[in-house]
Amino acid sequence: MESAGHGMETFLGDIALCLSVSRGTSPALVWPRGCEAVLGRLTPFGRRAARLTTEAEALAARWESAASTRELTSGLRVSLGTGVDAAFQPVRTGTSGGPLCAESDQLLLPVHGGCRIDVAPPRDRPVRPPADRPLSLRLRVGGAFYVPAGFTATPHQAPTSCVLLVLRLRADGEPDNPPEHGI
Repeated sequence: MESAGHGMETFLGDIALCLSVSRGTSPALVWPRGCEAVLGRLTPFGRRAARLTTEAEALAARWESAASTRELTSGLRVSLGTGVDAAFQPVRTGTSGGPLCAESDQLLLPVHGGCRIDVAPPRDRPVRPPADRPLSLRLRVGGAFYVPAGFTATPHQAPTSCVLLVLRLRADGEPDNPPEHGI
């Protein structure tokens, strides 16, 4: 079992390696090492939610989630050399989460459950095959899905409720935005 620090380091390294190949060109799915140590601290959902019995415990879990999310975005900022904004997006059972039109690069990390993701290439600019065709895949906890700017990702068909952590990678010079933690 990996320590939290080592887990974060290997997780960030695998994400950075994936993006060094795919950034700006095509969607990519990576199963980063260390995800258990990182993602397990990001959400009060799942098995931990069943154990939360008081409002104080729920608030503490949300705070822990926010602190862990800030740690992840800070680590990505250093590893990738770009600003990172975070928001949680729920995808309810049997519904669509609505399209995530990527004005900037995004990483989608399921922190609870899983869902199907449909990805469409940009309409306003050519992309190289195979990124020029629509793509559909199942995304589960442990996977990180990279969506380049201009592509549209639509989460749907969650067999159980799903929560995605959407990490927006900011363009150079874009101002900081505070992370959203609306679970």
